[in-house]
Amino acid sequence: MLDKLKLKLIRKALRRYHEKITKHIVKTPYGFNVIIRKGTFSPKYTFSTFSLMNYLDQLFNSLHFIPLGKVSDVGTGSGVLAIFLAKKHRNCNIVATDISFNALLNARENIYYNFVDDKIDLVCCSTLTPFRSNSFNLIISNPPYLPIPPKDFLDFMICAGKRMDVVKELIREAYRVLREKGKLIFTLSSLSQIDETLTYLTKFNFVYVRREISRTPLDKIFVIDSQLIYKDK
Repeated sequence: MLDKLKLKLIRKALRRYHEKITKHIVKTPYGFNVIIRKGTFSPKYTFSTFSLMNYLDQLFNSLHFIPLGKVSDVGTGSGVLAIFLAKKHRNCNIVATDISFNALLNARENIYYNFVDDKIDLVCCSTLTPFRSNSFNLIISNPPYLPIPPKDFLDFMICAGKRMDVVKELIREAYRVLREKGKLIFTLSSLSQIDETLTYLTKFNFVYVRREISRTPLDKIFVIDSQLIYKDK
């Protein structure tokens, strides 16, 4: 009962926040700015985006990870994570996807604004459905993660479906398009039916580390850093 109340409060707060957005500029912790237009998820005041960016920065600076080859940012929204990757690692080729064409128009604006249009391609699609198998080395995503059925375009930015359908589709498609030993790194909330979702992840031959990256007054935000150990032949 308490979790249901928290979900309602988070949904209401995020909807009200995004309903009021017309256009604003968000400064990132990594020295670049993005323009946010109405209908695009804003990283400002929403915790998960910049927390994931910080986690990725620490990971990329470690000795154990070198992101080479093809990378996808799924549900790119304003393009902020894809731009971060392009600026951090000039040797990455990035495909940023989103189901919202308007969000991709906003992302394209930010990509040109930050002079990384030579490193990022944009595709309007659901998760990774158009891509060939074994295409990517790394997939990142800050997906909608409230286990609530979406009712309109605002909900599609924050609600993943009653059984976390959006995240489960991400996992299935990541298994298909990742190469063996490829990584899927994404965010979840403590309210995201997290045990069930992670059990689903392991069914597709992923192993993972779950790390808390931030807290809000109503939930905890986790990054799930997973690796595809093998692909069934």
